[in-house]
Amino acid sequence: MNNQQVIRTLEVLVKRNIGSERLFDHYILASIEKHVLQYPVNLYSRLIRVMADKAFVEDFVFWDKFAFRYVYDDPRQGFERTFTHDEAKQLWDSFVYLKLKCPQIDIKDPLIQLEKFIRL
Repeated sequence: MNNQQVIRTLEVLVKRNIGSERLFDHYILASIEKHVLQYPVNLYSRLIRVMADKAFVEDFVFWDKFAFRYVYDDPRQGFERTFTHDEAKQLWDSFVYLKLKCPQIDIKDPLIQLEKFIRL
């Protein structure tokens, strides 16, 4: 499956509350961790929202080492990631949604990074 299909599958599994933890842990989460830095902004935003809907808070390593790294690192360019105003705003909204659904996850640092790209 490609990245969009993985995220769409996860959205359906979460919305319908189906699928096993083994499927999630050994295939979907592994695929996300492997490719998350290459996601376009809209796909990454969908990922953050579906993980919030899943209430995925058990694995802080996922959030710190993989998911939040997206805001900082761009492996395709080999340096710090940049966003347009609209992209940063879309990600900001997704992180706020994550914080509302999963208050125990600390999103302060990614939000500070995104603020650099949001024009007031």
